[in-house]
Amino acid sequence: MLVQDSHGSFIRVHSSRLGRQYDSLMAEALGVRDALSWLKEHFAATPIIVEMDNLLVKQALEKACGNNSCFDAIIHDCKALMCGFLVFH
Repeated sequence: MLVQDSHGSFIRVHSSRLGRQYDSLMAEALGVRDALSWLKEHFAATPIIVEMDNLLVKQALEKACGNNSCFDAIIHDCKALMCGFLVFH
């Protein structure tokens, strides 16, 4: 995850290890959840814009809950973390 200010200047980079092998969609959702958790911990009082390149994860975050799959549980966690501090692009 790359953190930039409103002018696009570099602030910080953060990465984490998932710990096991996942398919690409699940890995992307887990990465988003990890990034949101980190952002909420370090920038909770700051307006945040999150940009992502995975359309399926973005669409899942924008729609109602799905079918109780593991992916949907991760998306639910992401939505809970997003409450109150994010704007998506």
